[in-house]
Amino acid sequence: MKDRIIIKDFGPVKNVDLILSDITVFIGQQASGKSTIAKLIHFFRYITGETPFLSADPLDLYKIFKRFVGNAYFRSSTSAEIDYIYSNGITLKFKNDKLIYDNLKRKHHKSVFIPASRAIYSLISESMFSLNAEAVNIDDSILIFGQVIEQIKKHSDSIFKTGNLLIDQLCIEILKGRFTITGGESRIYYTQDQYITLDNASSGQQEALPLLLILTNSSFTGDNTCITIEEPEAHLYPYTQNKLIELIGHIYNNRQTKKNFIITTHSPYILTSFNNLLFAYQTAGLNEKAKKETSNIIPESAWINPENLDAYYVEDGTIRSIYDDGLIIDNEIDDVSEDIAESYDRLIDIFQICS
Repeated sequence: MKDRIIIKDFGPVKNVDLILSDITVFIGQQASGKSTIAKLIHFFRYITGETPFLSADPLDLYKIFKRFVGNAYFRSSTSAEIDYIYSNGITLKFKNDKLIYDNLKRKHHKSVFIPASRAIYSLISESMFSLNAEAVNIDDSILIFGQVIEQIKKHSDSIFKTGNLLIDQLCIEILKGRFTITGGESRIYYTQDQYITLDNASSGQQEALPLLLILTNSSFTGDNTCITIEEPEAHLYPYTQNKLIELIGHIYNNRQTKKNFIITTHSPYILTSFNNLLFAYQTAGLNEKAKKETSNIIPESAWINPENLDAYYVEDGTIRSIYDDGLIIDNEIDDVSEDIAESYDRLIDIFQICS
């Protein structure tokens, strides 16, 4: 049995009912509700992985819930209902501005939320994340992410040293260098001796670094872990987006214990990259020759079993599956491309007629 979430009239989300796969991908326009769904899933998973929350008074847990998701939705969603049904059958319900639950049990996992606009976590003063969430008016999920990044940076000797050569090399390729902290200064070395300080690095490097720190940190690769990523494509070239998804494939498969990913995106390259990993798995299953030749294109440890992924298009507060026969259907993205191309064709016609 897998976790299930039902959301009605909460913020931009009108009606959502879905069973979560190991990897669940959401795509849709901005303000469609992707992040709201992702944050809710993260919250319900986070509290069952952290013992102090399980013993909290329901009213206190409700306050934490509001800080995680954002207070604005609670002023505009008086009729909201949310049911989160855990894989063990226990339900946590939000209704009438209350969290209702009985016998909530720890699931011995970790849950981390990786927000969009991650560059700030590369640059902001570390002391910022030691402040109380209410004092600085930051959602708890965002504040906790900053605190996690702080802790990882304090153990810089182990950064990007997972013991898996493919994973470590992909991190260097995505970041375009090796990250180190020398004398308290964050640096990215692009040769043995030449480096750039993190505050002068490209926006893509600043966005990618916090994401890579989480994905490769042993705290999140060795345990049952739920990783929620907003817009993994941010400021990354399409080729690098593809390599990032390949990295996620390696990390997902490089496990003795279960991992889950929730991913929100606007990028067709993210969808195509997942399709490559899904189709590689299917192609390799044809015979030994196909398996060998497929592994020459994409390493076997990055392939994703189609049974372990689902994808949804979020629109007007609802979702619909865009996953069929083990692949993500990206018709919506294709339609947008066709609309843009049609405008260009019409401009060409005008140019030819009038010139």
